[in-house]
Amino acid sequence: MLRKSVLFKWFLSYCAVIALSLVLMVVFFFQSQTIVRRQAADISRIYVAKVMEESDGIIKESITSSNLMSQSALLGSSLALAYPLEAEGYRMVRGLVEEIQKHSLVLRSCEEIIVYHKNLDMMLTPDGVMGTQEYINYKYDSNTADRLWRWIEGSPAPALLSLTEKNGIHYFAYMLPVLVGDGTGEPTGAVIVKSKEVSGGFAKQNISSRLHVEYAILDEYDNVIFASQGFRLQGELRQAIEQGEVNTAEGRYMVLTEQSNETGKQYVTLISYDEVWGTLQLLRIGALLLALLMILMGGVMIYYILKYNYSPVKRILARLAPAMGNGAPAVDEFDSIDRGIQNIRVEKEQYQSIVQRQNRQLKNNVLRRLLMGEDTIGRSIEEALDTYGITFTGDLFVVILFYLEDCSALFAGEENIDEQEMRRTVQFVLQNVTEELAAENNRGYLVDTGQMPALLISVSKETESQQAFEALARYTVELMKEEFGVLCSASVSTLEHSYKGIAIAYREALSAMELKLVLGSGMVILAEEAQPTQEGGYLFSFERQQRLMNYVNSGDETDAVGFVQKIMEEAAQANSIDMLRFVVMDVTATLAKLADGTDETTRQAFEHIKEKLVNMETAAGARENLIQATSVLCAYNSAKSSQRIRSRVIAFVQEHYTEPELSVGVIAEQLGIYYSYLSGAFKEQHGGGILEYINSYRVEKAKELMKRSQRLTVDEIAAEVGYTNAKTFTRCFKKQTGITPAQYRNTAQQ
Repeated sequence: MLRKSVLFKWFLSYCAVIALSLVLMVVFFFQSQTIVRRQAADISRIYVAKVMEESDGIIKESITSSNLMSQSALLGSSLALAYPLEAEGYRMVRGLVEEIQKHSLVLRSCEEIIVYHKNLDMMLTPDGVMGTQEYINYKYDSNTADRLWRWIEGSPAPALLSLTEKNGIHYFAYMLPVLVGDGTGEPTGAVIVKSKEVSGGFAKQNISSRLHVEYAILDEYDNVIFASQGFRLQGELRQAIEQGEVNTAEGRYMVLTEQSNETGKQYVTLISYDEVWGTLQLLRIGALLLALLMILMGGVMIYYILKYNYSPVKRILARLAPAMGNGAPAVDEFDSIDRGIQNIRVEKEQYQSIVQRQNRQLKNNVLRRLLMGEDTIGRSIEEALDTYGITFTGDLFVVILFYLEDCSALFAGEENIDEQEMRRTVQFVLQNVTEELAAENNRGYLVDTGQMPALLISVSKETESQQAFEALARYTVELMKEEFGVLCSASVSTLEHSYKGIAIAYREALSAMELKLVLGSGMVILAEEAQPTQEGGYLFSFERQQRLMNYVNSGDETDAVGFVQKIMEEAAQANSIDMLRFVVMDVTATLAKLADGTDETTRQAFEHIKEKLVNMETAAGARENLIQATSVLCAYNSAKSSQRIRSRVIAFVQEHYTEPELSVGVIAEQLGIYYSYLSGAFKEQHGGGILEYINSYRVEKAKELMKRSQRLTVDEIAAEVGYTNAKTFTRCFKKQTGITPAQYRNTAQQ
């Protein structure tokens, strides 16, 4: 059954390939038709361009010559003559004939100039004078004679006419009426410029093509001025031009038009579709025969290919049988092969993951021991480094220590993620960022020290300065904030020599972090700038900063004010104006950070006090201002929260536990308490983390729901208590109770 299924799929795929080829062949055939038609249109345009070039030259020269002749003074004078003529009249007529001969000699595209004299009723040509009717009846066929008489007897206007002589010669004639006097009366004559013979058509001697093109020249009123002998389109001309094709008794024609930019005349060409598609007959026959051959040969090839290709599939199935286990047979062989390969891949990935995790941990332990100044457990440093693939590019080292302040933005929308998982994730991101940046010029390793991540950099050039690593640390802090929403600070040690200098550099970075001079998100501290100003250490250490923040956030004015007084007294006793300035600046910055989370009134009061601190003149004045600022912030926090943090968090969780977006960051934002302070204070008061309490409370509520109603599914219960999916709910429930929700429901029913 499986074999038939696989063979059937292959059969369909091979048939699809043949069908695709046939489709492409059909597309190619129709595309060929389009190309042939486009080529026919191109030939027509080339033909028309040549016709346009020649006819425009004739028309322009006819118009120019007729205008020049009409401006002749002798012509103007002679047109006033009338019978009976005197001697002077005959001389004027003879002079006009001679002038016509001169103008005719300089023509290039035209044959001659003829003047029609209305009063004398005669035609003046280079060969002499002849009566108008006699000239027309003698020279032209009946259709041309009729056309000329209509123009003469009507209200003559400048016109371009196609004339045919009795001997079959065709040519153009430009007819220009001539007025005498002020030019407002009736025409007394006309200048006619006759072109050379165009009986054979324009341009044919210069265009070589298998297609036969017929053409016509139209004026601005769509009247046919001239047409080739095979042009069989008259009454339905405008409709044919608009549609681009026309059907006549002789067949179907392609109609194309071009308009001259110089004379405004329109040129229309006709190309027979029979001639265009006649070139494709051989292509049609060949395509049909090729399609039949493809179908016949494709069927034979499909049979033998199917038979040949199935043999290796059987061998693969036999090889993968142990890896497929005892599961039910798959729908076809490919599913069975895929299942076997997936089982092998999963086992391999699990093994590789375990090995990689162990190697990373062992490598981290070696680097952590170097940072702490410990030995490498009975092995030399070089041996330990070589064992775990740790390479240093030189014997200079610098340590950058990172303090993670707030990473809640990175986990916005994440539910039920514990602090340990958050820490691992942030450290993974930080590792990828820092090690890549350090690798541009040196070699760097991010080490988990158990407290704060430390970037150990092996410096390859002795010319590297601490400022370069300060820039690296600052760029990392800004990148973590902008790209990942993680707020952190960094401290940079000085450059130390040898492996023993690694521990020294770590202690320098740690001290610098504890003695940070500028508080707030995204700061970078240099170890050489963070040296204590008196023996015994810096008065406003990292631990003291956190302690002051805890007092103010909890609204404990007594402890907060007393603590500030103690710090200021110690600073005054140091007898160092620098120490006093550093302490005042740091305490002010800490209070400013706390003031950012207050209301507008409190912030304005604090800003007023801060202006005094900036311009302090005495230590006593600075102390009073700091005490005043501390009291303002404590009063705000005390009025905002009259209960302990633990009680406020518990009440908030119990009220909002059904909301999926509930997290430590949301609680901190809603309660207006610093994120890290809230987590630490709750854990200290409650004995466990906030996330642990949220999951615990949700599980207890889920138990109550399962006891009250047997109809609710696990998905419905999970949604009721704030989980977005049953998988996360089941994991948390089992972690809390040791059993799954289904097992608990069965136990409760018993």
